[in-house]
Amino acid sequence: MTHHQTHYTHSVKRIAQTGLIGKGLIYVIFGTLILMAAFGTGDNPVKLFSIIKYIITFGWYGRAVVMLLSLAILCYSAWKLLQMLLNTEGYKKDLHGYFVRITWLGPFFFYLALGGHAVWQLYKFYAGTFQYGADETGLKKYLFTPQGKWVIAAVSVALLGNAISLFYLAFTEKYTTMLTGKRFHNFAPKPAKVLGFTGYFFYGLALLIISVLFAFSIYYTDSSLANGSESMLDFFIGYWYGPLLLSAIAFGTMSYGVYFIAAPFYRWKDD
Repeated sequence: MTHHQTHYTHSVKRIAQTGLIGKGLIYVIFGTLILMAAFGTGDNPVKLFSIIKYIITFGWYGRAVVMLLSLAILCYSAWKLLQMLLNTEGYKKDLHGYFVRITWLGPFFFYLALGGHAVWQLYKFYAGTFQYGADETGLKKYLFTPQGKWVIAAVSVALLGNAISLFYLAFTEKYTTMLTGKRFHNFAPKPAKVLGFTGYFFYGLALLIISVLFAFSIYYTDSSLANGSESMLDFFIGYWYGPLLLSAIAFGTMSYGVYFIAAPFYRWKDD
């Protein structure tokens, strides 16, 4: 291997490590905000589909966190693209291999949009046009237009499919490929495997519940259930088991995040 190739591989690994840690932090923060919304009090309600905007409201340190997360999320997006283009997992050049690699376009575009959204919200803040929660009314109105209901239905089906895939990965232990890579599947350390199973299972449960809420929002014509505002959490908090259920979801979500934070330290440990 030439010096150029070594430097190139090292750069790709650094992008991947930064991206994986960034993705993990997003889910740790997400789980923390679920707990804050369920048990905490504050001037601003936690709107779970406006995480980036909510963090910005914390002041200068919130904005510093969003700046770092923006970089890390964009690195994760770049890593998914590099995984596809460079075939970093060593898939065969056949129909199955190409199909798996093409599926990485989904997370590439999703996290690219999320990172871009974070950068845009920071720009709006420094431009003096940032307002937390200002778009809630318009979003609620749109969700229950004929087009909006189709959007809700599509998101509900997508979340359900994602939840099923997470359950599948959890029970088959195929989630360990994120930790050690396709070629080193059998060498995942046991503590990390337990953490990964917990995270994938409970995060799948969280997506399943949100998917059901989206479906209910159409059935009952209640946009608050699909809007991601504090009303979604109030739906659970109104029952005695609500805080326990939300705690389990938060625990699983944070475990999912910690698993991704740990992954880069194990994945390239011996390279």
